[in-house]
Amino acid sequence: MLNYIWVALILLGVSAALTTDIINNSNDKYRNNVPFPVILSFTDHQKELKDGDQNVNIRTSAEEFNKFYSTNIKSNVILSANLNYKKETSTGFISITGSKNLPSIWNEMSEASGEKNNLSGTIRIGEQISSTSFEAKIVFEKVSFLKMKDVTNAVIDYAGTAVTIA
Repeated sequence: MLNYIWVALILLGVSAALTTDIINNSNDKYRNNVPFPVILSFTDHQKELKDGDQNVNIRTSAEEFNKFYSTNIKSNVILSANLNYKKETSTGFISITGSKNLPSIWNEMSEASGEKNNLSGTIRIGEQISSTSFEAKIVFEKVSFLKMKDVTNAVIDYAGTAVTIA
């Protein structure tokens, strides 16, 4: 009898997670494959972008962020990041790590990659707007079926606990 209850609870959890994920995907909550505009600036006294790894800051206004993600954050977003840049293509890989100041939607997106507080994606550097700042657009890694992943991991944990008890 207890096994039927567990199966019912698991099916209920999977159904709820699947429904939530389908709604999030159909509403494009995480804006997959849509470039997010930011201002990229150097953290040290560097005057130009060079090939390879470098520490940078990214920033965007609260209004721009809220408009893009349909959220309601109160303050501007300013975060440090690591940029691996390829000058010949004006593109690179950006990783925003170790920040507890990520907006909540970015926290959800970072959990999808399996590492909390680590948000990454590709970046295209645009026009230079000051001696140390550039316009840029980030396309974050695709986020899908986030709740299903959570439920699946929970089911595996519960199964491990059941085996241990048995």
